[in-house]
Amino acid sequence: MYQNFPTATLKDLRFKEIHLIVLNFFDNRLYSIGVVYDDNIRWQNIDEFASQVEKSLNLPAMKRGGYKFDGKYLYCGNYQIKVMLANHKIPAIHLFDVTVFDKIIQRRQEEKNKILKQKIEEEKRKKQIEEEKKRVFKP
Repeated sequence: MYQNFPTATLKDLRFKEIHLIVLNFFDNRLYSIGVVYDDNIRWQNIDEFASQVEKSLNLPAMKRGGYKFDGKYLYCGNYQIKVMLANHKIPAIHLFDVTVFDKIIQRRQEEKNKILKQKIEEEKRKKQIEEEKKRVFKP
């Protein structure tokens, strides 16, 4: 489940440079916070923006993104903070609990296993019914 908060509706000066706040929940617990800033401040590149975030939050230097991620990131225990420039200009920060993805994958696998087990049981019942029909058949 997720909830978007367009900050224009908040009418609070503390959010004046923020365009959107995104909260994600899993098992009724917050696991992810995303903040998309407005584009009033123009950053030259991701390094400039990441440097400002590092200073503001007193973080160690972030690492460059990898495959399909043009941003910077940092792990802090089970959490990851990512900074990026969406569309190469709109600054955004995303903080999330990385263990949630493992839980989601585990639940999906459990559900697949449950469905497979149900199918196997159904086939077994069909086979038993067929065997019973053959056993009691009298021409």
